[in-house]
Amino acid sequence: WNYYRLINRYENIIVGQFHGHTHDDSFGVFYDMHNASRPISVSYVGGSVTPYSNTNPAYRIYSIEGNHSQSNWEVLNYMHFYLDIPGANKNSTAEWQFEYDAVGDYNLLNLFPEHW
Repeated sequence: WNYYRLINRYENIIVGQFHGHTHDDSFGVFYDMHNASRPISVSYVGGSVTPYSNTNPAYRIYSIEGNHSQSNWEVLNYMHFYLDIPGANKNSTAEWQFEYDAVGDYNLLNLFPEHW
């Protein structure tokens, strides 16, 4: 609960939450504690490069607003990649494969909280 309070308190500073260790590809939207219909932040969980419990290794490449004087450093998009372990074992070669891009495949304008 304290973590949620921190996200609410610093919503104007925190542009994204980046988590790991779950071995899952997921995201979560955080909402204002006083107005549950107003999204304020997004938590990104990009999988893991270590396989676990029948999951393939995965990673993400995030696009962040650029380095300029007016930048808010917002998360604009990400591309998700995975390694097909059964295929790599079968073919004796491992190649990372593009799986999806969040904005295009979820049909979003960008990854700002209000667009999820």
